[in-house]
Amino acid sequence: MDNAKQQRKGKEPKNKDLINQLDVLEREYGIGRETLLVLLEDAMQKAAQKAAKYNKNIVISIDRVTYNIKCTTKLYVVNKIEDPGDEIALDSVKELFTNHFFKVLAISIPGEETTITDPDEIQGKIDKIDLGTEIEVEFSPDFYGRIFAQTVWNHFCQQIRQTQRKKICDQYQERLNQLVAGEVRSIDREGIMVGFHLGNASVNSLTNNPRHLDDEAFLPRDEKIPGENFDIGHPVTALLVEVDPNRQGAAMVISRTNPEFVTKLFEREVSEIGDGTVTIKSIARIPGFRSKLAVASSEPRVDPVGACVGQRGSRVRNVVSELGGEKVDIIEWNADPHVFIANALKPAQILNISLDEASKKAIVEVPEDQLSLTIGKRAQNAKLASDLTGWRIEVRKSEKLPETNDVEAGIRKAIETIGAVEGIGPEAAEILVKNGFNSLEGIAAEKDEKDIAALQGFDTARANAVIAAAKAALQQ
Repeated sequence: MDNAKQQRKGKEPKNKDLINQLDVLEREYGIGRETLLVLLEDAMQKAAQKAAKYNKNIVISIDRVTYNIKCTTKLYVVNKIEDPGDEIALDSVKELFTNHFFKVLAISIPGEETTITDPDEIQGKIDKIDLGTEIEVEFSPDFYGRIFAQTVWNHFCQQIRQTQRKKICDQYQERLNQLVAGEVRSIDREGIMVGFHLGNASVNSLTNNPRHLDDEAFLPRDEKIPGENFDIGHPVTALLVEVDPNRQGAAMVISRTNPEFVTKLFEREVSEIGDGTVTIKSIARIPGFRSKLAVASSEPRVDPVGACVGQRGSRVRNVVSELGGEKVDIIEWNADPHVFIANALKPAQILNISLDEASKKAIVEVPEDQLSLTIGKRAQNAKLASDLTGWRIEVRKSEKLPETNDVEAGIRKAIETIGAVEGIGPEAAEILVKNGFNSLEGIAAEKDEKDIAALQGFDTARANAVIAAAKAALQQ
């Protein structure tokens, strides 16, 4: 039993309605009794200051034993009212003593040294009250009428909402830049509201609004992965990027386009990242199209790329599924920029890399038939490799051709490797290699079968069969 209840035990409280309402609010929203009382006093104070008169020197308090509301103010007797906030006309003073809303607490008459506080003495001085007299009065908040009550309620609801928002934000502050999961509650042209099911009560029930705004996060339209669509009730996983109780609308903002979102998905899937054995050194991303991760291992026996890919590609497949089919390239990080840049540009064949340390620029030379593969569709491969490595990469066609024997040997080896795969065969392998598809990894990574289907002797069905065969071979 709290102190206030113990104090009330020996005396029947007068304001039972207020006590019952506070009991409900305290139980429903988990906000302490004293906090609720302070919020209510503040709401009444603000509402009173907007009243038409007697609002300038007003002080409002709630008795912690009886829960009665006490409003006091000081008024100055004048002949003509110029400021109704703290002035009263001389011919209206007697109303303070006859109106049931008011109780005179003290008067200070000009020329008299002491302030009179005794009720009997105050009654005896009524006829002596003159211009300049200061009168301290206590009055009921009912004096301000129904508009005042509604204003108080609006202020009180607003402050409870803000208190609840801050409480929820405090809970989620430690989860900033972490994954959060919820479900779609509403959709509009600006974005999506995602609910997190916090608590049993909605602060907005105070205003008869069924939406639980204070346990929601906002997913802006430009933070959605391009091309993805959601329906009401659809589950959503995203990265929590902002927590601000003073933010208009939802107090939290989430993102699915942030590169860190991909990082956290791999942390969730790959136990070796969780225990620190494997580290994601850097990440680059074009949301909805492709991501590149550079990973390293602190244990020589652990293959960082294999750990992220998982058995039969299970781990990376889960991440790609969450990203809506976005391609994910996982490469091994290397302290040597030459090796790191070459890895980042795979599966392209690199002839030479020249580095300018001062400008952080890398000139990459490739064979003519590898130029488009190195740059990638919409220049994505080169751009992502540049973002991943931190080097400004410029891809050039090599003026010096590689040794013919080496090139021919590489082509033969690629045809043999791909042709040996069941479902592809030597003839198809030769066509694929001559058109730049010179590795199983490159074929399996094709998100759109149209490029392969356009080759001589291929169609959409054959292209899909080849891609499936390459994936199956890599999983063995």
